[in-house]
Amino acid sequence: MNNTQKLRLKGFTLVELLVVMLVLVALSSITLDFTKDFAFQGRYEVTKDRYEKIKRAIIGRPDVLINGQPDISGFVADMGRLPRNIQELLVQNYCMPDYTISDNNPSTGGHADHQTWCEADYAAATVKWVPQTTWVDPTSTSLGYGWRGPYLRISKPDYKENAFSDGWGTTGTDHNYGWNMVHRDVAGADITTIDTVLNDIADATQLVIQSYGKNGLAGGSDYDEDYPNTALTLSTNDWLVDIGTGLNVSLKLPKKSGLCHFLSSQSPLGVTTAAECSNDISPAAWGICKITTHTTKAACETNDLFWENELEWCVDFSQKNSTSCAAANEKWGICVDTGKTDLASCNGVNDVWWSDETWCIDKSKNADSCGTLTSKIDFCHSNNSTCQVTGGDWENCILNAESCPSGSSWVEQCKLTTKSCENVANGTWDYSNGRCTLDNEITCISAGGTWTAGTSSCSIHSEEVNNDNQCKALGGAMLSVCDNSANCSGSNTWIGSANYCEFTPANCSTLTGQFSTSGLCRRSHTDKTGAILSEKSCLDNGGQLWTENTKQICMNVFFRSAVNSAQSYIFSEPVNITEDGSYQSIHFNFSGVDQTACTNNNGVWDTVNSSCSFPVGVGIDAIGIYEYDTVNGCDSGNSFYPANKTQNMDVLFVPKQNINPLSW
Repeated sequence: MNNTQKLRLKGFTLVELLVVMLVLVALSSITLDFTKDFAFQGRYEVTKDRYEKIKRAIIGRPDVLINGQPDISGFVADMGRLPRNIQELLVQNYCMPDYTISDNNPSTGGHADHQTWCEADYAAATVKWVPQTTWVDPTSTSLGYGWRGPYLRISKPDYKENAFSDGWGTTGTDHNYGWNMVHRDVAGADITTIDTVLNDIADATQLVIQSYGKNGLAGGSDYDEDYPNTALTLSTNDWLVDIGTGLNVSLKLPKKSGLCHFLSSQSPLGVTTAAECSNDISPAAWGICKITTHTTKAACETNDLFWENELEWCVDFSQKNSTSCAAANEKWGICVDTGKTDLASCNGVNDVWWSDETWCIDKSKNADSCGTLTSKIDFCHSNNSTCQVTGGDWENCILNAESCPSGSSWVEQCKLTTKSCENVANGTWDYSNGRCTLDNEITCISAGGTWTAGTSSCSIHSEEVNNDNQCKALGGAMLSVCDNSANCSGSNTWIGSANYCEFTPANCSTLTGQFSTSGLCRRSHTDKTGAILSEKSCLDNGGQLWTENTKQICMNVFFRSAVNSAQSYIFSEPVNITEDGSYQSIHFNFSGVDQTACTNNNGVWDTVNSSCSFPVGVGIDAIGIYEYDTVNGCDSGNSFYPANKTQNMDVLFVPKQNINPLSW
């Protein structure tokens, strides 16, 4: 074989070269297509990631637990509403007509500040500068609220068109940087006035955020398809919790004195001595000691004595028998005309019908000068007068916190007896008002009053002591009463001598009270020691009815207003409780029976279903339980309940979860 033939055997044919080239071209085409799809997929993944970051910036990650608690944070938790646009997640204050003018822009456009720049350049705009509420730190009685972003971490400033664009690099000339953002109300209707009427953001409960895909246009398929293509970014339930069904709270109720009710004509039966009559529980008195030197009510009360209106006598209830009464140069006993046995016959000039004892008394005579009349010296009696001077309260209609009429106040008063006033509080019993005058400087100051040395007087009396411990220190007990002194009108009658409103049977029934024809004296503690009564001691000593001390309480739920992000609250209807020292689970309902009541209580009225919902933004909100006031309602300025509470309680509201019973 020659050399030419050897060289020919080592070469490639033209066909072989063409085949190799075709294979290389095919491989190149496949590689290019794969690389292109890989790049598109990368941009798609960036879009998804940035979408999730926006969502997280708004509501946090409620499905993720951190230290056992859902991770609820972000814009909604601070502001109580949805953002109007993405720029609100990046900067606190900005110009609505021009996103490039914001707090972060180092330039002020030749003006003093950014706001002036915005208002000067866009003087004709409906909305110019948008200031978001500055963050306010929480206190013992207030939530923290306001803007404390930025809520998104970005490498580009917010006043640039691509500050936070999608993975496709889509940019825009507005506050959303190429993203599509749509707000909807609770019915699912688009809200188109967010940029022109700022308060309309309060109506936004649903939010749509979308990337328009690779081509930047709505719709499309494959990588041109919108992301996400259908679902809402945030539904109502994603960031709002409706408390319209109420909240359950468990709490330990204080133990307060109950009330023992005695009939007006009721005195211990079969008694023959003063000691048996005045048994420290029954509001009865032994005999009657008349002060002849004081013939007017003013003179009587000036000397800390009791003026008996019916008899027109000044009575000294501190004298318990004829001997002490005579020693004080006073007159013991009364004169009764036994021939006059009813009100009709008791019609003389000086006659007074004493209905409790069914006696006709000649008020002009003393027991030592009765003449033909019958002298009544030692006897046991009880009525509205003896009730008042022993520290009780007189009534003929038993009311509780719920039945206390509109215009009256269910209040707590510190009730003392004559003995606890004089022996424990070192005071003087005010017989005209049935309360204790605090005459001692130390007692006055310890009770919360102000002592005036010049007049040796205290700024408060016993019934103005509003602290349970201070009242106990005086030998008394806090008693809840319906104060209707300013509201006893119409067919009801104010009885000044006994300091009570006498209700008609019909009016008492209307208030769902318990009516007593002869009247009742209610006492909460004994005269001897100031110790509170029990149901057993009440009934064992002649009491006719025992009632526990009741009170009306209510709840306020504090949240951030969707209008201005400041603290607002929803109040509950009042709840009646019995202060018996027990643990109770209490359900609080929120008032929204009609559209007016609903909107006045920060609720949302559903015109289709005629119902009210009470949506509260997720995050750390707060509740407080307060004493209910029949005048001011459930005002957040009312006293906390119980009295040992001094601040609201933080509560984490989590979306799509039932609210467990709270422990207050």
